[in-house]
Amino acid sequence: MTKVSAGTVNKQLGAVQAIAGWGYHNGLVPEDATWADPFSEMRLEEDQSERAPFDAKDLQTIFDAPLFSERKIPVAAQGDAGVWLPLLALFGGSRQAEFAGLRVADIREDENAHYPLMWFTRDRKAGVGSRQRPLSFRSARRPALNLRSRQGAVHG
Repeated sequence: MTKVSAGTVNKQLGAVQAIAGWGYHNGLVPEDATWADPFSEMRLEEDQSERAPFDAKDLQTIFDAPLFSERKIPVAAQGDAGVWLPLLALFGGSRQAEFAGLRVADIREDENAHYPLMWFTRDRKAGVGSRQRPLSFRSARRPALNLRSRQGAVHG
């Protein structure tokens, strides 16, 4: 029998906790019932990851791949996303999944900044406004803005 990792258990508990909290905040728990989050103290202790960050040799190996060195994009790379997501993650410091949900229209340059800065915005589904997060990086800034200027009118 395969064991489930503590990280997987904590992830699932977090999902159930979010559902329970949503139910409470949306009136699914009677007002006369005393509410205490039953999942708040249920996290398992997790071992620290033994995986080290990529070093220069690892990054050289990744970016020497034909995808980057010869622009040979495999079908599984989903077109340009297979090139841009690793580059944005490398230079922007965020996970690829954080960039994956962005649209070209979500990228804007801050004209008032005295240093390279890009704002990535994404409208929230609930109509609460948008979340904006600045990213400052030189190497990926200009290509990403060029992509936006080329595609902005088409994909906005």
